Amino acid sequence: LGGAAWVLAGEPGKRGETVLGAVYPNPATNALRIDVAVETSTDLRIAVYDLLGRLVAEVYRGPLTGARTFEIDTAGWAPGTYVVELQSTDGREATRVTIVR
Repeated sequence: LGGAAWVLAGEPGKRGETVLGAVYPNPATNALRIDVAVETSTDLRIAVYDLLGRLVAEVYRGPLTGARTFEIDTAGWAPGTYVVELQSTDGREATRVTIVR
């Protein structure tokens, strides 16, 4: 993959979900893909922010089980760097992506 990946794991010794994610391509032009896989059902939020912390897109919010790919149309976004944030009951992880023209 030509993008960033993250793992959020449950607390040691407890049965918890594992959230695996990948964001690609990076840099992106007209579309961005986010792959997410969860071991057990979990409440999940995926959001994209600009570098000033303003919400650009809330990609997903709700329960998720299994694997899913989210595709975001970035054609109308200004070129620059954005932060993709994944939040679950196990924590929060963020990665930067760049939009180019």
